[in-house]
Amino acid sequence: MAERLEFEVKKRTTYGSETWEPGTVIEVSAAEAEEYPLKGMIEAGIVEKVESEEKDASPDADRVTDDLGVEEDPETAGMLSKPDLTDIDGIGPSYAESILEKYGTEESLLEAPDEEIAELHGITPELASKVKDELR
Repeated sequence: MAERLEFEVKKRTTYGSETWEPGTVIEVSAAEAEEYPLKGMIEAGIVEKVESEEKDASPDADRVTDDLGVEEDPETAGMLSKPDLTDIDGIGPSYAESILEKYGTEESLLEAPDEEIAELHGITPELASKVKDELR
């Protein structure tokens, strides 16, 4: 994958059919940054390169895996999804939505008492227990 660079627009300018306002951040390939007209805009101070924060050099630093060792997106790891819940017999889309809104993460749901989950409209303590058993 080609290296991508970010630039912040410092002065209002037009690029092709687009007008860039100050503060706009644009992303371009390293090759595009070396070509006219962007190279001229960089040299004139119209756009400035945004220095990215240093990432941990370890290739596994941002890696998150599930119980089976499958890599997950670190931003959504542990989050419940509607398909996770609707795969459970007795949980349809509206029950799944209620659970997602209240608990959000699998950890949060698993820590909740069955009686608390059963306070959600239409969910019995038995169904709450079944949901937690299925997720374990």
